[in-house]
Amino acid sequence: MPRRLTMLLAAVMMLAAAPAAAAPQRVVSLNLCVDQYLLALADRAQIAALTNFVGDPTMSAAAAQAEGIPQIRGAAEEVIRLQPDLVLGGTFTRRETRSLLRRMGYRVVDVASAETFEAVRRTTRELAALLGHPERGERLVAELDREIAAGVPAESGATALYYQRRGFANGASSLVSEIMATAGLRNAAAAMGLQRTGRVDLEAVVMTRPDILLVDSLTPRLEDQGTYMLRHPALAAAVPPERRIAMPQALVICGGPMTATAVATLRHAVAAH
Repeated sequence: MPRRLTMLLAAVMMLAAAPAAAAPQRVVSLNLCVDQYLLALADRAQIAALTNFVGDPTMSAAAAQAEGIPQIRGAAEEVIRLQPDLVLGGTFTRRETRSLLRRMGYRVVDVASAETFEAVRRTTRELAALLGHPERGERLVAELDREIAAGVPAESGATALYYQRRGFANGASSLVSEIMATAGLRNAAAAMGLQRTGRVDLEAVVMTRPDILLVDSLTPRLEDQGTYMLRHPALAAAVPPERRIAMPQALVICGGPMTATAVATLRHAVAAH
């Protein structure tokens, strides 16, 4: 056998026998959305800390799973004390902390917000591989795809708007819009010219009169002026209580492992409406 071929075969055999990169064993999250990916994809022992938001059930769909895991506010000093071998942060959160940790030599990976089903699939697979559990990522993606496939076309469906406190709504180019479509709903935000999440005047909602109003809760607490908007008499006249459906914020605050549950929850709620 020629010497060059022998050397090439030996190199291939060495690469094949080389162990895969070790999975991180002390992972810190600086982002609520990342918290939930970690809880779904990592071994519990791999998680060194999550954010202090993960235990709030109004914001986190994984609040119960997070019990017993250290939670931090995300200051650099807190992270350094934990001596992580991987820090995961959102691209728009804790920028100063992430920058400082990088300068100090820590491994920091930015996780982009998943605003489409495809982005949820991609992020799930990337994080699952990074954490050493690609098979868990595939299971989550398969679960999401099953729920999407169980949906109905939205072409002739009712219009809907996800309206939140202080007048925020999810635009036509949002993950919530895609979730609506799987339940046979058309996002009324398109008619208002809203593409991303943003504020919508109460007058615009009243004039558009969506068939269904999606809200975080059917019985919101009147905590402030922003919450009072959801009980405004003009809104009640345009979209009365019987045309409203509860869609918990924790399921749609961002894309992630809870997205499959969000799809199923809305589909069942619309079917029962």
